[in-house]
Amino acid sequence: MKFIYALVFPLFLLLAVSPARAEDDEHTLKYDGYRREYLVHTPPGYSRERKLPVILNFHGGGGSIEVAEEDTKMSETADKHGFIVVYPEGIGWWKFHVWNGGNCCGKAVDKNVDDVGFISSLIDVLAKDYNIDTKRVYATGISNGAQISYRLACELSDKITAIAPVASQPVLDFSQCKMSRPVPVLHFHGTEDHCARYEGGENCGGCFANFFHAFYIPMKEKPWPCESVKKSIDTIKGMYGCSRESVVTYHHGQVTCESAKGCMQGANVTLCTIKGGGHTWPDAGVPKMCRRWPDGSLCRNYFEQVGSTTHDINANEAMWAFFQRYSM
Repeated sequence: MKFIYALVFPLFLLLAVSPARAEDDEHTLKYDGYRREYLVHTPPGYSRERKLPVILNFHGGGGSIEVAEEDTKMSETADKHGFIVVYPEGIGWWKFHVWNGGNCCGKAVDKNVDDVGFISSLIDVLAKDYNIDTKRVYATGISNGAQISYRLACELSDKITAIAPVASQPVLDFSQCKMSRPVPVLHFHGTEDHCARYEGGENCGGCFANFFHAFYIPMKEKPWPCESVKKSIDTIKGMYGCSRESVVTYHHGQVTCESAKGCMQGANVTLCTIKGGGHTWPDAGVPKMCRRWPDGSLCRNYFEQVGSTTHDINANEAMWAFFQRYSM
């Protein structure tokens, strides 16, 4: 018996002190008549002993939790730097979900879904269920996910510390936002983005519908007018009292990032312009369908719609470096 105890007890200690693994936990939250889903990824070594910052990562229109985690690789970045990443899901059916970003998108707008209220409640739930630092809650997302990030900055500035939208300008009148504090912004956008047009215009959107039309699948197209990216950023800079002067803070290959100077409360506003870039996440990998069927019509049509992906900047690393600078 003593011999067995001598073997088992050290093994118990070893298991007890071994660092926790990274984990993905799926949850649901009932809010405003909808059953909302979200996934929480905790990094290795997570415990209730230390508060960790959180990045809310929002999928694009017609996306899902799985797509957001797979395409952005944000969970890998969380493991590297030690933060929690949460993937909320919009409303919809099967794998196709949307957010109410203002003038986009789909059912979420048609039914005026209260996504801001949902995210506010989600942050409260996360504060109870996980040891998060509520002063360091950040938001990012691509396309429709970028739009909801902007809306959260507008309407939930007391809970959202900073945002890093990818491939969409705001689709609400940001100049009318009544914010409790200026929310720092790091924006990524390709000049050849045909979904959320860099130069703006009357026909933003439509890529998702065009993708299905190529396969003779009917999909209602509902474009919207959008400002140019630079005009949107200039509006935010004006709201934050930034000077007209900007400084180049990053330049490599296709990518040039310019940061405003002199903004209120140190709330930096940075635009990273990707020359020739498409409607994609900078430095993202190849989508799963293109890894399986790289020469298939599905993959070919996808790239025709979204355009090219730059590898001259890693969006995850850039936004994490940006987010780390801010706490409420």
